[in-house]
Amino acid sequence: MKTTFTFFTNCNQCKIVGTSIACLLITLNGMAQKYYPAGLGNANLKLWLTAADPTTILTTAGTQAASGNNVAKWKDKSGMGADAVQATAASQPVYTAGVRNGLGALVFQNTSQYFTGVSGTYQTIVSARAITGTTGGTNYHYLFSAPANSDFSVRNSGGGPGANAVSYTDGPNVNDWCYNTSSNTQWVNGTQGLTGSNTNHILVDAAVSPVTATYSVSSTFMSRGLFGNDPVYELLAYNTTLSATQRRLLENYEAAEWGMTTYLPSSGYTIFTPPTASTYNKNLVGIGYTSSTDNFLTNPAGSTDGMGFSSTSTATGFLNTAGFLMAAHNGQVNSVIANASITGITGSNISKWNRSWNLQKTAGNSSGQVTINFNFNDYNGTTPLATSSYAILYNATDGSFLTGTNKLVNIVSAGTVSGNNVSFLVNVANLANGYYTLVYSATSILPVNFTAFTASLENGKTQLKWSVAEEAGNDVFLVQRSTDGINFSSIGTFSGSPVNISTASYSFNDEKPLTGQNYYRIQLTEVTGRTIYSAVKLINGTSNNNQATVAVYPNPAINIIQVNTNNANTTKGVVQLLNAAGQAVTVNISIPSSGMVQIPVAHLEAGIYYLQTTINWATTVSKVIKN
Repeated sequence: MKTTFTFFTNCNQCKIVGTSIACLLITLNGMAQKYYPAGLGNANLKLWLTAADPTTILTTAGTQAASGNNVAKWKDKSGMGADAVQATAASQPVYTAGVRNGLGALVFQNTSQYFTGVSGTYQTIVSARAITGTTGGTNYHYLFSAPANSDFSVRNSGGGPGANAVSYTDGPNVNDWCYNTSSNTQWVNGTQGLTGSNTNHILVDAAVSPVTATYSVSSTFMSRGLFGNDPVYELLAYNTTLSATQRRLLENYEAAEWGMTTYLPSSGYTIFTPPTASTYNKNLVGIGYTSSTDNFLTNPAGSTDGMGFSSTSTATGFLNTAGFLMAAHNGQVNSVIANASITGITGSNISKWNRSWNLQKTAGNSSGQVTINFNFNDYNGTTPLATSSYAILYNATDGSFLTGTNKLVNIVSAGTVSGNNVSFLVNVANLANGYYTLVYSATSILPVNFTAFTASLENGKTQLKWSVAEEAGNDVFLVQRSTDGINFSSIGTFSGSPVNISTASYSFNDEKPLTGQNYYRIQLTEVTGRTIYSAVKLINGTSNNNQATVAVYPNPAINIIQVNTNNANTTKGVVQLLNAAGQAVTVNISIPSSGMVQIPVAHLEAGIYYLQTTINWATTVSKVIKN
């Protein structure tokens, strides 16, 4: 087992040692990045051979095969130890790199090349493969046999040498797996009983009943094995039949990884389409509903590479109505970016998963809910902290979150930690197609909602105006006032827009300001329960037109904030530092005749603060970042 240690600083899951901070991120091969095809788990998976993982393809010497090498062992990834082996060099197929979608394949050059495997119970196979049919052999191309080397097989009928085609039938005799021509018949490229001309194809086929026996890949029975450089990309075997939902998820899994989405049906079928053939096509997971009795409602632990979904078929669930929710990632390293800087998001020491998923939603109950699960153990072998604040990050166009618009997903309930999982209950109406990942911090993670907030005194009334970005429907605003800038009470309550909008502006008049100083702020409570505050404005019952010029530096600050104003020779100026919640963290500090003030901040936690400067009863507020 290989162990990789990576150290970070300023991470919210770090251990303080002396005066330094060190974060230990451990990646344990074999424990982290657990995954099984389509997120279906391995309860019924008995064989998984995939050329997408070249480390599973070994020579006689036991080393990883290079392109052109003969292959003695194709290691099984199902967890069942059902490796495919061939000790005889002349009967070994060849590994060839870059055959399809940038990935390699096991190529069977003639009917004498085949693998055998251990005894198990096999009933359904799923395969991505091609039939070139260029030389030798008969009209029957055997792929998988159980018992091994027997005429109990999945076959191609009618392709023939040089046909460069696949022409599957519903089974010519009782010994073929597709003998039952109803529910257990062959599906090729998402279509039942296809007779077509696609060389590359995704095959799903089931035996009438489970078969307990050894298996072979490319049976040599009657010299009808694979031949003429026929490549096999991936092969799965299950000990049961698949539901229509499971079959479609597996067909999409194969199509996404091997660049074969164009081979799936163009209508009446849900297709996950990667941004390009070779991006965001890794380890697709999903849930779906295709009939009143066909649900796949859970995402088994240890099968998602980090993110997965679950739902119910009740009236409140996404799966109450026919639809699919699927996502795949881009093969990014399963690491955590500590102290991430994310445009559009505020908070201190935010950690972000390096891997993002491209999510695509089709139909389903538009008013239903779905649970999104982030499994730390599947991702990198770590454990989430129950004390952290968790959020889902979304970007419509960029999975790196460096361009475009970043948003926090509106959720029904905050991230709940249970064991290795952080789970969010989300209204599917708030899940647009695009890119998603997990962010978290020891403190609150907030969207940058307030884009403007002004206060002015006009004709004895205080007029407040503010604007917000990315407002969620049914948000609630509270207008709050204080005489000391610390203890606020609400003087106005009203609802925001009833629908999700990108920008909105509001105004409110305080008809009777209090005598003396009046501090104002706006409290925004989202439908998710998240509470966000605006900056604080100060108004006196005289005038607010005498604005001061204020320079604040350095910004971000570490030890000292330097304030420089145009307040020379006045005795009516004060400054005060407020936290993001509008609470004072310093006393009022008088501005001397020089107009310069130094405020120590080394003792404060990292985050966003607001410097409130009041001169001649006119107040300005400056945003300050403390590192």
